[in-house]
Amino acid sequence: MSINAAIDAVARCVKCGASKGDGCDCWVRLECPKCGDAKTVERDNTDPPATAKVRTLCPECCGGDFSEVTYYRRDGTQILEF
Repeated sequence: MSINAAIDAVARCVKCGASKGDGCDCWVRLECPKCGDAKTVERDNTDPPATAKVRTLCPECCGGDFSEVTYYRRDGTQILEF
């Protein structure tokens, strides 16, 4: 077992107490498709229920324009219906 797997096995969410394997839904990963910048943030109440990743342009890449926001499940499939 790798050290990362060992940490994942015992680490718990600070909000709900679930382990990574239990499927905590408190956090989502934000990713910019243009520059690749990414960070993990608290889930927003406007995110679809199964959201694990949100792809949208970051403030540095959008240049003030609106960008398309896409939502993805944990398994990588895009969420098309809200």
